[in-house]
Amino acid sequence: MASNNNNNNNNTSYGEILFWKVFKNNYIVSVILNQIHQTEWVDYKLPLDYNINNRCKFEDIHSLFLMIRNQLFSLIKNKIKHGDYIEIDKESIRYLFKKLTFRKQQHPQLKNKEQYLEVIRLLMTHRRDEFEICDLTNLAIELDSPEVLRLLVHEPFNLLIEPDTLKTAFECNCLETIKEIVNSNPLNIKNHGIDLISAKVKKFSFRSAHNNANQTRILQYLIDNPSLYTKPTQEEQKRKKLKPSNSNEEDEIATTKSKKNEEEEEEEEEEEELKKIGYENFITTYKVRMMNKMMDLGVAYISKPNDRNEFDIRDWLVIDRRYERLLVTLRFYFEHILDNRTKTNRDKLIEEKVNSIRTNNQVGFDKLKELRKLIAIEFKPTNFYYYYSRIYGEAIKELGPIQKKEFKEQLPPDIAQSGNGEGQGNGEDQGNGEEQEDEDQEELQEQHIGEDNGDNIGIADIAFILEKEETAKFDYVGDDNDENDSDGEDEDYGYEDLKHINDLLHFTEDNYDHKYPLVFDESKLYSIKINNLLKAIKEGDIGELSRIEGEFSENYDLTSKISNFHRFEFPSRDNIGAIMRLWNYFNQRSFKQFRKKYLYFNFLSQFTRIIPPPKLEFTFKVPIVKATVSTTTLLTDRNFTLAELFIRNITPFKLWNPGYCSSRLSFGKTLFYKDESIFQYANNVDQIISLINLMVDKYSNEANKEGIDCRVSYNVIFVYLYDTLIRTDGLTIQQLESIRNSLEEHSFLPNDNLFRCFFYLNLRSPKLSKYLITRPGIKSFMDSLSDSNFVGYNTSTNHEITIGFNLETHFNTDFFTYDYLLGRDSNNNNNNNNDNNNNNSDKIKFRTSFDDILKELIKKLSHDICKKDNRDSIVDGGDFFSQSLNSDLQYCLDINRKDLFWELLDWIDDYLNENENLIYSQSYLTNSPLDSVLPNSKVFNCNSTNNVLTAESTTTTTTTTTESTNLIKRSITDKYYEKPIPKESSIKIDWDDSKLIDQIKPMLKLINIFEFSIDLLNSICKVMDINEIQRILRFNTYVSNFHNIIYRLAAKLNRIDIISFIMDNFKIDIINYLDLSNYSEIKYIYENHFEQVKNNFELIFKSLGDKDSKIQFTFLNNLVQYLCCNKTTELYDKFIGNDLQIRNRIAENVIVLLIHQFRHEGMGNFKVQLNETLPLLIKNRSQKVNSIKSIIEQPETQSFIILKLQEFLNKDVKARKSFNGKETYFQQNLFSDFFVKGKIKCCDLVLKNHPKEIKITQDMLKKTLKNSNFHIIKHYQNIDNSKNLINNFKDDQQLLKILKDNLPNHLINKLI
Repeated sequence: MASNNNNNNNNTSYGEILFWKVFKNNYIVSVILNQIHQTEWVDYKLPLDYNINNRCKFEDIHSLFLMIRNQLFSLIKNKIKHGDYIEIDKESIRYLFKKLTFRKQQHPQLKNKEQYLEVIRLLMTHRRDEFEICDLTNLAIELDSPEVLRLLVHEPFNLLIEPDTLKTAFECNCLETIKEIVNSNPLNIKNHGIDLISAKVKKFSFRSAHNNANQTRILQYLIDNPSLYTKPTQEEQKRKKLKPSNSNEEDEIATTKSKKNEEEEEEEEEEEELKKIGYENFITTYKVRMMNKMMDLGVAYISKPNDRNEFDIRDWLVIDRRYERLLVTLRFYFEHILDNRTKTNRDKLIEEKVNSIRTNNQVGFDKLKELRKLIAIEFKPTNFYYYYSRIYGEAIKELGPIQKKEFKEQLPPDIAQSGNGEGQGNGEDQGNGEEQEDEDQEELQEQHIGEDNGDNIGIADIAFILEKEETAKFDYVGDDNDENDSDGEDEDYGYEDLKHINDLLHFTEDNYDHKYPLVFDESKLYSIKINNLLKAIKEGDIGELSRIEGEFSENYDLTSKISNFHRFEFPSRDNIGAIMRLWNYFNQRSFKQFRKKYLYFNFLSQFTRIIPPPKLEFTFKVPIVKATVSTTTLLTDRNFTLAELFIRNITPFKLWNPGYCSSRLSFGKTLFYKDESIFQYANNVDQIISLINLMVDKYSNEANKEGIDCRVSYNVIFVYLYDTLIRTDGLTIQQLESIRNSLEEHSFLPNDNLFRCFFYLNLRSPKLSKYLITRPGIKSFMDSLSDSNFVGYNTSTNHEITIGFNLETHFNTDFFTYDYLLGRDSNNNNNNNNDNNNNNSDKIKFRTSFDDILKELIKKLSHDICKKDNRDSIVDGGDFFSQSLNSDLQYCLDINRKDLFWELLDWIDDYLNENENLIYSQSYLTNSPLDSVLPNSKVFNCNSTNNVLTAESTTTTTTTTTESTNLIKRSITDKYYEKPIPKESSIKIDWDDSKLIDQIKPMLKLINIFEFSIDLLNSICKVMDINEIQRILRFNTYVSNFHNIIYRLAAKLNRIDIISFIMDNFKIDIINYLDLSNYSEIKYIYENHFEQVKNNFELIFKSLGDKDSKIQFTFLNNLVQYLCCNKTTELYDKFIGNDLQIRNRIAENVIVLLIHQFRHEGMGNFKVQLNETLPLLIKNRSQKVNSIKSIIEQPETQSFIILKLQEFLNKDVKARKSFNGKETYFQQNLFSDFFVKGKIKCCDLVLKNHPKEIKITQDMLKKTLKNSNFHIIKHYQNIDNSKNLINNFKDDQQLLKILKDNLPNHLINKLI
């Protein structure tokens, strides 16, 4: 025993020794950490989630916005705790507050809510100067974030709420925030002496509340809190009622008014600025109690129609309305639509009659009936008298005989034809190809009902009228006495397209309960008999149900007597016996009472929710057309439970018109959308599989029966279910393989096509489908279909569009088959899969490896297309070669495959040397990384002084050059890789040297390059380490300005390690790039390269002088490029004209522009501005290039260009000399840039390193005020913070004047 213990101790000791040996070895630790970083720890289900932003190391993430978006709460807290740099801007603060908005559709989970609040609390505590860069309380109110507001205004932060904030909250649809402001008012008075509920706020509170979508809830809150408003005086109410909306009448009334003092006029102007509520909005949106209360208080600020005929009261008097609704509508009409000037004697008499009915409290007096009668007599709304007679069974003496309803003339044909079941039937259930099944109100084909019993009120007609009204009018008949009734107005969805897409993707059988809103309380509209029938269904009372139905005609249609929005209620789920008795009752009657499709489905779904379809059997034969319509509709709606019910009970299974059904079911085969999201369903995979298996079993039982040819019908359903299955989220490869085997056994397996192969690809790995989705030209292809972001790539439509990347043309489904993508050998012995942790593929041995599939995709959809002559048409005449290969490299980084990235880069390097005619990107052979390498650098693995290209070697115009024959070509991943000096490009403007003056003759050599896109370079700087950055620099050894671009992007991304590497190895023009910098970069420069910014005056001018000396060698090429591009067609036409003055004026203007661009972007690189390279112009617009060339070669043109070029450069040199002695020029401008942007931390850093060298200028202050960066002004109003400035806000009267002139009432002036 003791020996064993000793052995264990020895083993433990030895293991610990090995651990520490590894841990202390820097190389091994770095390899381990790098492997950890490269490992896929998250299995993403969506292609969109494979992106470069999910590849960054935590230490390189500084953006608050990015950390909030990815919910990296621990990282934020850790960075705050350790004082790490966090990039905080207004956008990130807004995004953070938005996460805590009260609006329902954005309300976060409780655990996340607390996390977001904790982040705000920590930032306010430890980074307040950086976080309080905007009015935080106002932002919280604007975004409806009451909990954020509560946190900010209470201890320990005590932030001020501005005086006009409550008015803003009223206008911003923020009821909960309004409540929070009101509750915080005592604290605001105590801490800041400001009362938020001022007299002005009270006066305009109701008017402000009118101006938002949530007005009913806010207005109700105001009504319930009298302290928040003041009731208008009688004079104000009178003036309000007299003031019409017509501008001519306003002028007429204005002449009769007495003069007001200035304050009254200002208040009236402010009152006029507040929008009145539209009269239609008021009458449709508000509840009865609220309307009455607002009219009682005189705060119903309602716009008036231009004339009496614009508002027709008859449109708002409908027979179904309750007494209170009709009464308040009439009151509104008489008090607000009419007034004493427009009321006729007849109007006054009707108003008296209405009030007489309202005040009559005699027992037995039917107020509703008498009011309806009065309305029918005096206003005669369409069909009102007709329905009155149907309800009360009597005529009205004053109106004479009952007229027929005015239906078809008043309503659209689809409504008018539906009727109330009084039409004649159309005989047997035989299809004639004229089905109307696309309408929700469609009637399933059966024998139509006979005449309706006279004592029913024809409710279907009323329902049709109501159901076609706008959604805004649905609140008409809500329960005004229900205090808990939700108006539903705080939903604020807004994005209808997105909502539609979302509903479509998540459609299930439960949606029949929510397909339409519950618009009104049916019990107040249906006849007593219908209500009793519905009650019998709800209680499962078969006897009562049979008795009531016996009073109807034999073939009556229940669905014609109820609203299309009706939702049936059944006995309790526990009462299975009652539910089965209901089933048997209606089953025996063949469900003939249900002719409207979706009402029928809703009724059946009440059964299938409780009792599974196998236990429900139709005892009647479902007619073929009805069975077909039902099955097709249910499958299209993906209501698989009800579809199963019909499929089980259709024996034998046969569809009416299978071709029509197939086209209906095959519609909408969308693959993905412009935002790269895949169109997938959220249905239950097992349910679809179960339905397929049911169909297979059913076919096995029916196929051999004599005389039955059902194969075509089965195939239609199998194809639809199979296509639905492969696009349903959650499907596994094993499940799909099992279904395929089953279908193949009966010869129903669908053939491969683009739709299916795409989803096979996605099932294998979302990384593979991502490659297709991100092909250059895909979005252009979809843009040509529609501008909408929700238009997807639909394979069910025949596309004859030649613009963009068409997958049907380039994706070979004969090659990328199911067997190739998902096929497995029976013995499961195959090569390594390398499926990169896709859980769907784990432990599955595929016939084709992931890498093989990916490389074939790249070959066939990228490399092979690059060899085609018409390749550039895919990207609208752009450079497909460059765009496609940049996309390939970006893709490799997105899926975390750097190994493939380097393989591709090697392929590109080889291809460049062999196919010069494909290259449309060029660079001047100067100012390259090799030119700029420092003497002590080892980047290029040799003595750099021997490699730097001399001026003579870079200015030759011949195509011959000395090649590095001694260097062996190696892979870019090789540490000894060196790129040979490239040949001069043969794709260039064919200048006639004999006609060009030496001063502007193009001398610098142009070479062909593969140009990395800025997006790709940005990704490279995000995820690559220093060794990999060095490889990229080697690949671009001769690309002009490339090291400066890497420096700039690294600075924007806070990659200080890359900045340090570049600074240690290359000459960097810091002066030109610090204007794009941030705190991390400027801090690094000050701490490590202070000499480059301390005495920078000479450095700036030397840098500009060096660039100016080379302008002449590239200027003519740049001039041709600029004038020939698409964006300057008008200039081109004028330049080649015969007017010499116009030509010279254009040349003079372009010279200034090109010099500025030259200095800013580098040697002749105008692609960012023009989006067209010189080789592309030479290829696509050779005639224009030659025309410009011939003009430039004229001596007078060159002389003018040289003159203006020298004039401009000499003027610049003279201006620079005038700065002699102004050593703080750079520091002042750097501080100014940060100050205007509101970057306190950066400003403090500059001042710390340049004390008493910088001042706040008037121009600087005005720009800062324009940007609303008040926080930085408040910061430097503190004398302790401004001690390193030359001036301060306390003593500089000019600065004080600017503040007072621009912000007269702002609290910032009180701090001075």
